[in-house]
Amino acid sequence: MNNNKEIKIIEMLRNLKDIPPSQDEKKFLENLKENISAYIATHPFENKKTQNFQNIRNNFFIYLKLAAGKARLVPRGALTAIIAIFVLGTSSIAIASQNSLPGEALYPIKILTEDVQSSLAFTAESKATVQSGFAAKRVAEVKAIMEKKDVNPETLDIALTNLQKNTGNTAAIIEKESQKGTDTAKLAKDISATLDKNTENLKQIFKDKNTSLEEEESKLKNKIKEAKKIDDQTSITSLNARLDETNSKRKSLESNWNENEKILNEDTDKIKKRTEEKRSQEHDKDQSQNNNEQKKDFSSKSKNNDENEEND
Repeated sequence: MNNNKEIKIIEMLRNLKDIPPSQDEKKFLENLKENISAYIATHPFENKKTQNFQNIRNNFFIYLKLAAGKARLVPRGALTAIIAIFVLGTSSIAIASQNSLPGEALYPIKILTEDVQSSLAFTAESKATVQSGFAAKRVAEVKAIMEKKDVNPETLDIALTNLQKNTGNTAAIIEKESQKGTDTAKLAKDISATLDKNTENLKQIFKDKNTSLEEEESKLKNKIKEAKKIDDQTSITSLNARLDETNSKRKSLESNWNENEKILNEDTDKIKKRTEEKRSQEHDKDQSQNNNEQKKDFSSKSKNNDENEEND
């Protein structure tokens, strides 16, 4: 595959979201069509043996034609998604990006493909499921970052911020559907179980890293004791500096975890609330039915007693 061509197209895709109104969108979209036409010519889709794929391909060019003529009539999100089906769906760059981590060159492409996937989810259930799946990816990213000897706070922060975003989006989707009057109890139950698992996995990751740093602190303290025995001031100074640094890292990660755990639990609790509300409604309904049956039973017994007294 021509990676330079892919990179150019992907750059244009990313820019599509940020074109200011003053720029010539028609020229941009025509240029984009030119690049993608060349890409398709080099990488034909005849090997995709489904009629559905051919239909999507035809629709793709229809959208581009409309967009080039009257760009304002075509939602950019929809256009981006259609283009990305072709470019990112079969791109070696997109595939390779799935193993990338925050701070790496391909990570923005990974997030872009997730944006496309999210835009193609049409039901509340699929949207919430997709977002919770992305949250699980963020946990895997945190794990990979934390397994490194030197944790980069910036890359860790990116992964955790995106995790909060995915979890928050999931909660917002369910909240929105609930406000519409949709019964989201089952979806809320399934999704909250997934998010709980994510949080537990994340908790274990931070716990393992904390244990590792504590062990490192213990080793440094022992080395300091040995250095003091022979009055090696140079080593003592160096080891104390490393001890302070390790201690600072551990406390920073502990604080980071406490903050993120609180936010993640808040979003998960919002989802669980929908399940509990449904249970409460069902309980109230059952209780009401029981009360009505008891009233009927009491009324029936009272009527029978009255009839018996009259007969006597």
